[in-house]
Amino acid sequence: MLSSLVLHPLTRDYLRVLIEHPRQAVLFVGESGMGKQTILQTLCTEYGARPENILLIDPKPVESIGIEEIRSIRQFIQLKSNSKDTKRIIVINNAHTLTDEAQNALLKSLEEPPKNVYFLLSATSRHYFLPTILSRLETHDVKRPSKDDITSYLATLKPGEEVLKIYAMSAGLPGLAVSLAKGESSDFLVTIDAAKEFISASPKDRLVAIELYIKDRQKLVAFLDACTTICRATLDSLVALKKPTGAWEEKTKSLLRANELVTKNVSSKLVMTELALSL
Repeated sequence: MLSSLVLHPLTRDYLRVLIEHPRQAVLFVGESGMGKQTILQTLCTEYGARPENILLIDPKPVESIGIEEIRSIRQFIQLKSNSKDTKRIIVINNAHTLTDEAQNALLKSLEEPPKNVYFLLSATSRHYFLPTILSRLETHDVKRPSKDDITSYLATLKPGEEVLKIYAMSAGLPGLAVSLAKGESSDFLVTIDAAKEFISASPKDRLVAIELYIKDRQKLVAFLDACTTICRATLDSLVALKKPTGAWEEKTKSLLRANELVTKNVSSKLVMTELALSL
């Protein structure tokens, strides 16, 4: 199964270790579009878990994971199986959207997990987690594969000159690139397009656009993540072409500051107004 994924060598090696020696709770961290959800799906398959023994918590990008989802996890763990060797897996995509209340409720399950119960989580950043939760998770940073590895893989899906176009549109994100090559649609693609338009707009138009995000924290987090992805991908391209990066370095700094302020619960309107004027 791993051979069918486009992965950075460090991530591929880590997955091989996990398949041989499963950990009780693992968090995969990386930008949206990195293919983290596919990684979790692959691990479920490699662990040999039946569909009925997998609980998937998969919120939409603009939604949060609350206490009700944690209750469903507890009920799932308490189910009796026909065999003591049955593996049960809880998959939590976009785990960075867990509310503090939900994280506190999840802590007990992470502290005392029954035998053969495994937690697989994905998130865009570890900064949204309580220290007590992070202390119970083994964390792996999902790194980008090389351009050659991604384009070679894309060529198996979409032969021809479109490969480089797809790579550029994906901002070098392997999961997003594969989705584009397969013609799949996603909420993240829509957010990426909105982020591109926001970054290239005038300060006046950006000030108007922020009204779409300042009233919904989860939507704001997803939007800032998309903007940061575009800036980092542009920086990588400029470095590869040996072109000046100063302007995009400043944009990236502004976005990193905005992300940091949001995690500290600074006023969304204040954060986005400053960002709109500084990009």
